[in-house]
Amino acid sequence: AVVVPGARAGRRLLELLVERCEERKLALVPPRIVTSGALPELLYRGADTACSDSMRLLFWLKALRSFPPEKLRRILPSPPREDDFSGWSALAAEIDSIYSELSAAGRSFEDAGRICLECPDFVDEERWLVLHEVCRAYLNLLEEKRTADKYMLRAGALQAGELSFNGRICLLSTVDLNEISRRMLGLLDSEVLALVHAPAAMADFFDEFGCLKTAAWRELDI
Repeated sequence: AVVVPGARAGRRLLELLVERCEERKLALVPPRIVTSGALPELLYRGADTACSDSMRLLFWLKALRSFPPEKLRRILPSPPREDDFSGWSALAAEIDSIYSELSAAGRSFEDAGRICLECPDFVDEERWLVLHEVCRAYLNLLEEKRTADKYMLRAGALQAGELSFNGRICLLSTVDLNEISRRMLGLLDSEVLALVHAPAAMADFFDEFGCLKTAAWRELDI
């Protein structure tokens, strides 16, 4: 499998492979090409049992609507009206986006609230703690329907150490893999090769998975 930064890079890679094989009169058996965001689903079983992205939004929407307006006002000043379906949908999508980003970093809404408490002169912790309550309602709904989202499945597979891949993984210029992906790769027995487009003298600026070493770049003159 070849992991690329985005879908466009994946399409271009396949085009280049086709061109090279045509030039050399070779048959092409292409690798599996996935984006860095979809990498974790290659590494554990049961990924296909997760609910779809659209279903996930509906679960968020239902969880949000189960809370009284006075509680939701701690998240935003003016919650959507009862009949404002587009407003509820937009709010659900926004919260799902934050949830996805936190999950990719191995964090939760509760973690964010706790970190806020540790920051001087930062008074946003209540909003995060209410979001944590909404998230618990969301997860309870998933459990009732006997389904899960991909972020729950990723966390479960990582915690249980049930990770595997039959073949070699090539990381192609994926310099910003998220925390969950890096943890998963670190537990794999499969060969992982990182390709970085940079001079060999800059090897110390990247880690074993080709990701940026932040500390090294801080001291670099741009």
